[in-house]
Amino acid sequence: MSPPAQSKAPIALGTRGLSKAFGSLAVARDIAINLPVGARYALIGPNGAGKTTLINLMTGMLAPNAGQIFLAGDDITDEAGFAAVNARGGLSVLVGDRQPSCAHYALPDPAAVRTWLAGANDQEQ
Repeated sequence: MSPPAQSKAPIALGTRGLSKAFGSLAVARDIAINLPVGARYALIGPNGAGKTTLINLMTGMLAPNAGQIFLAGDDITDEAGFAAVNARGGLSVLVGDRQPSCAHYALPDPAAVRTWLAGANDQEQ
């Protein structure tokens, strides 16, 4: 099968027909997502909506009951696919938690984080 349909920007991560059930409880049904290179998205929804399950499916933490997962056009759905991804550095997930309730705890300035990330990228090259 071929990867999900391409848009103008190349697709970094995508799914087609992705489904997962725990026993008789279907928590993900026929999910199709195409995340273009460089795009940022938020996955929001109420408790129990399947957000964590979807992330765990897309990162190989859970095996889907049906469907496919694509990384840069390569089908990585099976265990061998995720092993190849891990050999190339793996996938990372950044989870944004609620704002801390401690008044003395300061969240980092987004500009400072961008500067720090830019420096880390420069060191890798």
